[in-house]
Formats: sequence, C-alpha cells, structure tokens
Amino acid sequence: MNLKEKLRIIHKSKRSPSTEAPALRDSLDSLFRHRKSRRSRDIENVVEGETVKTEYGEVFVSETVTDILYKEKIDELTSAFQATLSGKADRITHELHKTLFLDLETTGLSGGAGNYAFLIGIGLFSEGRFTVKQFFLKEFVFERAMLFLVENLLAPFSHFVSYNGKSYDIPFLINRYVLCGLSTTIPEKSHTDLLYPSRVLWKGLLDSLKFSSIERFIFKKERTCDIPGALIPSAYFEYQREGVLRNMKEIFHHNLDDIIGLFLLYHELSLRFSMPWKYKGIRLPLAKHLFDRFPDRAATLLKSILNDSTDRKETYDAMNLLSIYHKRRNGYTQALSLWKSMIELAPAESTAPFIELAKYYEHKRKDYNAALAMLDRLLAASHKTDDNIAHRRNRIRGKISKKSK
Repeated sequence: MNLKEKLRIIHKSKRSPSTEAPALRDSLDSLFRHRKSRRSRDIENVVEGETVKTEYGEVFVSETVTDILYKEKIDELTSAFQATLSGKADRITHELHKTLFLDLETTGLSGGAGNYAFLIGIGLFSEGRFTVKQFFLKEFVFERAMLFLVENLLAPFSHFVSYNGKSYDIPFLINRYVLCGLSTTIPEKSHTDLLYPSRVLWKGLLDSLKFSSIERFIFKKERTCDIPGALIPSAYFEYQREGVLRNMKEIFHHNLDDIIGLFLLYHELSLRFSMPWKYKGIRLPLAKHLFDRFPDRAATLLKSILNDSTDRKETYDAMNLLSIYHKRRNGYTQALSLWKSMIELAPAESTAPFIELAKYYEHKRKDYNAALAMLDRLLAASHKTDDNIAHRRNRIRGKISKKSK
C-alpha cells in the first residue's frame, strides 16, 4: 500500500463533525445564566454590610458594634491571667486594644488545599466598644482579596484569642495564605487558646469541652435561631451552587455569637484565674495547674480549701498536694500532720499517707518498728497489698533483724 492509499483510508475514517458541541455550548450558556441569576440574589439582601473592592477582587464585609465597653480593669485581670498561663512572671502587660478574637467558618475540618475559610470573624475594641468584623468569601476566586483585607486588619495587633485555634484556626489560616502566595504577620503574634485553661478548670466536670458546652455551663446560655456547626459547610456550598440565602443570615449570626462568646469567656477565665478564692469549684484544679510553676500561690489555694470545703474528696486531695508542698521544703511537721489527717479522713483510700509515714519513720527517724507498724496498718485498712509494699516490708524487717543482733 502506497502513501496515497494510506491517506485516502485515513480521510475516510475521520469522524463526522461532533454533534456534542451544540449540547456543550447550551450547557455552558445555561451555567452562565445560572451564575448571573445566582449573583442577583446576593448576600447583601440578608446581611447588613458592604462589598469592598480590592486589587484581587471583591469581599463582603459586615461590621457589628456591640454594647460591650472597654474598661481599664479588664487589662489588669487579663494581665494576671496571662501571667498565670505563661508561668514566666508574676505579672505581664496585656492590653485589650492590641488583642484580636478570631473564629473561622470553613468548608471542612481538614486543612487541605480544597478547604476554604469562607467566613473570618474578628473581634476587637474600637473607640471603646467591642466590634466584630466579618469577612465573607462570595466567590472562591476572591479568596486572595479576602485574605488581603484580613491581613490589613491583623497587622497592627500583637495577640490572638481563640478557642481551639492553636490546633485548627491559626494553622488553617496560615495555610490559606501560603496557598494563595500572600504574606501574613499571623506567626509573629502571641496567642491564647481558651480551650487549655478551660481544660484546667472543667475537665472531668463537664462531659464535653465544646465551646457551646462551656457557654451553657458558665453563662447558662442556650442559643436560639442558630444553625448547628455541622450544617454550616453544606449551607455555604448550597449558596455557592444555587445562590440559596436561606441559612446565610444564621451562619453570620452563629459566627458573631462565637466571637462575642470568646470575649465573655476570656473575661470570665481572667476573673477565675486572678481571683480563684471567690470560686470554690475551681480552686483545686487551679492549684494543680499552678503547683509546679507557682507553688506558693498553689499552697495558698490549698489552705483555703482546707478552711472551708465540705467536700470530702476535695479536702483529701488538697491535703495530699499540700503535704507534698511541705515535704519538698523539709516541712515535715506540717506534712506529718496532713498525712495523719488524711488517714483519719479516708483510711480505706489512704495508701499514699501510710507509705509517706513509713518512709519518714524509716529514713528520717530510723524508727523501723514504727515504719513496719504503719505498713501493717495500711494492709489492715485496705485489705490489699502489692509487690512494692511487700518489698518495703521485707526490707524493713531485715533492718529490724540486723539492728537486734
């Protein structure tokens, strides 16, 4: 077969003009009309705010000025709170006018490239009032515009406050800046994540440490007309696909409540960490938190528990910590008194004080008979033993035998 015949075969085998092109064109036209229709039902119709134009595109910005007023006393409380959390100094300067309260609404919980922060809520004090600014991503292509405006707001501030932001909001936001090729001052700022002090005070007391659970427990607040957080991503995708505004007002309100709640929780935690003696339920967990870094402050709290607590377990645990405090300072007179009181308070549960007394008699007083008697009392009270107790008893018996020879 020569070249001419081959070309003839190829020419005959060519497909006829595609019949799919008109259908594809119709689909694109329909999509374009749909996008124009969707944009006609814009967010301004349900949320008060304005569209701001930047060199990167458009961003919808909503601003809410609350009734929360700035007071200098709050700076004093938050400074004491920050000092307690940091463990670096008795007092550090912390000013609310340099602080931002941050919360994100995102399209998913992972930080992958396909997940966006479509609503960035930021609370700050402006002209003496707590103000919340919300930046909304109307179109995915405008993400750089939104991040650009957010960075302009963030730059002058030095501190963030969030709830679970150290592991989620801040890394998520930094990742979006990286993916968009924009620089940000976020890594330069200090950060208080309120999840951690909330754990200090209420872990074990509450079934959940979700922000909504903390709100209900501390402020007795039940949100009304709120959209559950789990439904927010799907509501935003519905807005993107079909222009459905049905839940958008609720999403903005949900985010606004989160930001205001952040400030209220920050203030409440500052009160409790700064003046714990006024809050009986938090003195023991806070003393445990302070024990290694601020032992004298922890001891003061523990003594206040012994003065007025009617809770048997709280009293026992406070005695145990306070005995360790005195033992570390060779205050054996106080420690001995506490160990004996612990045995009287809960003899069946008091393994620790029996052991401590046995160690004291064995090593400090060299009174091996008293040490052995203390271990025998432990066995009689608890009706149980373990290898450590058995080993200690055998060792003390050996010392008694050796001494008697």
